[in-house]
Amino acid sequence: MATKVIDVSSYQPNINYAAVKKAGVSGAIIRSSLMYWGDQSMVKESCVDKHYQGFHDVGIPVGVYHYSCATTPEMAREEARLVLDIVKNKQLEYPIYYDTENNERQGPLSKAALTEVAIAFCEEIEKAGYYVGIYASLNWLENKLDLSRLEAYDKWVAQYHTECQFTGSYGMWQYTSQGKVDGISGNVDMNECYQDYPSIIRSAGLNHLDGIPDSTKPSNPTNPQPASKFKVGDKVKVLKAVQYDSGAAFTTYYDNYDVLEVSGDRVVIGIGNTVTAAVHADNLAKAGVSAPTVAIRAGDKVRVKQGAKDYTGNSLASFVYQTVYTVQELSGKRAVIGLNGAVTAAISTDNLYRV
Repeated sequence: MATKVIDVSSYQPNINYAAVKKAGVSGAIIRSSLMYWGDQSMVKESCVDKHYQGFHDVGIPVGVYHYSCATTPEMAREEARLVLDIVKNKQLEYPIYYDTENNERQGPLSKAALTEVAIAFCEEIEKAGYYVGIYASLNWLENKLDLSRLEAYDKWVAQYHTECQFTGSYGMWQYTSQGKVDGISGNVDMNECYQDYPSIIRSAGLNHLDGIPDSTKPSNPTNPQPASKFKVGDKVKVLKAVQYDSGAAFTTYYDNYDVLEVSGDRVVIGIGNTVTAAVHADNLAKAGVSAPTVAIRAGDKVRVKQGAKDYTGNSLASFVYQTVYTVQELSGKRAVIGLNGAVTAAISTDNLYRV
């Protein structure tokens, strides 16, 4: 089930953060900064610190986005460095997004040139240890960017329609700019989020969250968390498929899952090293047996387990682990996977799971 995420800026200067929390908002993406298209000067968003602290205080996890007008890779790297300076003392449990949509400066660029600009920003953010994604409209994604070179980055798609019609993979969909939420006067951008970013980011060790408490859980040093009944490496069954952080339901595809991380009653589960969700310990039970193998067949939609190598032992590009592929050929345990008829790699079926 998708969770409700809003994105805000100085267009929403006064927010009742507690009311927003009560309204069921699970996350907030705050504009951190922007580049003006006229003189291409870069500025920090006037409300970013205020909004960050407000959401953080009520336990709504946040991410940020930067509105770009960069026309060269070096300008994009400068934008990224500004963002990194703004967030260096902030706890981000959602990605840093690169917002590319400016017609005046970026519109005239070729697809290849604009893609280079986007990659430069994303690489600079990743180099600093943060989870990065790209925000753009459906039209911009399909016509202004070379998506084959951007598969490593999560997409946040803007399309004001009854459904998102982007055919690639994406983690979030902005479906209106005229949403209404208690605690915010006027309109606000509304999004459906399909990824448990707080769990994914923490599990991957990104955004410098090591040792920082989960923002959705109040700190209470006088009442330490009890020891969990689970430990990393356990096999568990899901009794109730509800996400710990948001309360949203999620879909289970397997009988048994691996325990990847434990913090009190918050248990992160997945398959291999790939996160499925964070779940309350009371909603899990020890399986006592290994997860059953789900037979892979030609035509299946699959993902590659994090860290897996190809069939001959060669390393794979990082984007491979984030993409859904089709099994094109199968011979024993050797599966050839790809997209739209183009071959990506041959992988052992032991390193694939169906989606």
